[in-house]
Amino acid sequence: MPHTSISTLFNKIPFGVILLIAFGVRFLPAYLLFDRSNYDLESYALVSRQVVLRHDVYTAKETLGRHPYLPLQMYWLGLARGISDSIHLPFPFVVKWLFILADLLIVVVIFLSLQKQTAISPVVGALLYSFHPIAIYVSAYHGQFDSLPMLFSLIALLLLTSNTYLSPFFLGLGIWVKSWPVLALPAAMLAQQNWMRRFFYLLIVGMMPLAGILIYIGFINANWKMVLLRALGYNHGFGVWGYTFLIRLLVLWLGKGAALLNNYRAFGRFVTILAIGFVWFRVSRSEKNPIRLYLITLLSFLAFTHAFSIQYLVWVLPFSILNFQSEHIWLRRYLIASFAYCFLVYNTLILRPAITNLLPWPQADIAIIIPASLPVWLVVVFWMIDLIKRSGENEKITAL
Repeated sequence: MPHTSISTLFNKIPFGVILLIAFGVRFLPAYLLFDRSNYDLESYALVSRQVVLRHDVYTAKETLGRHPYLPLQMYWLGLARGISDSIHLPFPFVVKWLFILADLLIVVVIFLSLQKQTAISPVVGALLYSFHPIAIYVSAYHGQFDSLPMLFSLIALLLLTSNTYLSPFFLGLGIWVKSWPVLALPAAMLAQQNWMRRFFYLLIVGMMPLAGILIYIGFINANWKMVLLRALGYNHGFGVWGYTFLIRLLVLWLGKGAALLNNYRAFGRFVTILAIGFVWFRVSRSEKNPIRLYLITLLSFLAFTHAFSIQYLVWVLPFSILNFQSEHIWLRRYLIASFAYCFLVYNTLILRPAITNLLPWPQADIAIIIPASLPVWLVVVFWMIDLIKRSGENEKITAL
């Protein structure tokens, strides 16, 4: 009997079956965990009520600091509240529907893009994202909506050379949902042929969130300055990841420097921006592949960010899968390290605070939760360094 490789077996799986199973492994836990709340789901519930009542989410006492994003995702929260009330399904379950749908559309986009390449089978690529534990954790378990901006920025970069109007439209839409897709803007601008095209690309991208703010203040009669202040002032998760945690440990060990570390929180974002800019200028002259350039940018953000939330880990997945031929070794390491970290955090902290059975808070955070992130952070750092060294390698990513 001839030997059949695992890859060959995977390639025989119909794409419809992949989508169906990808839907099942997200929809089922989203339904079963409807009674498991967390800070973000509680925030969605509070914001949804203010949207239905047409109150300003950014200044209402109940939602103060609960929606540090531009006003687009909140409309889905309001709609999810209406659906939940009308068909009597739990809101924490209903609100995840859109995030799961976006996850499935990412699978479709990956499949379609890889059909035009030979580096990796489109079925294998679709399977990698469909069943990647981090993607499932973030959308189905946690209920975070990063799959939406991820989908829009992915489409934007794949349309760079084929549609100069839809590409900036989708990128602007992604920024309107959540600000981090702005990290794709330098790669997208570099791909434009001249300064005039870059100007129009930037104009269309900027018009989307601007239109979103104008629609919101017209709908709610809100203060646009407050909208921008909340969206741009987000600074959560300081000292729980990467180099800021190491500095935090040093401060605890020395018993001094706490005030200086607290002050660093205010300008740490500028250090992050400078570090990303340094990496960008280091690789932008040699690396012309926008997908890989964006992957390097995302990794540099994760390597140098002063603030962190666990859902950030899902950002690199679709872009590393499209670069699978050159990144499969690092992707495998990232899968192992990030899954171990996510498994611990979701099952002992986010879904249920069982970690406090071992140690009280915040000792459990400093001694167990945060140190568990160091392996995946180190993988990110060395992956970024390796990509910088290999920048300019020829791996073609075909547009949609």
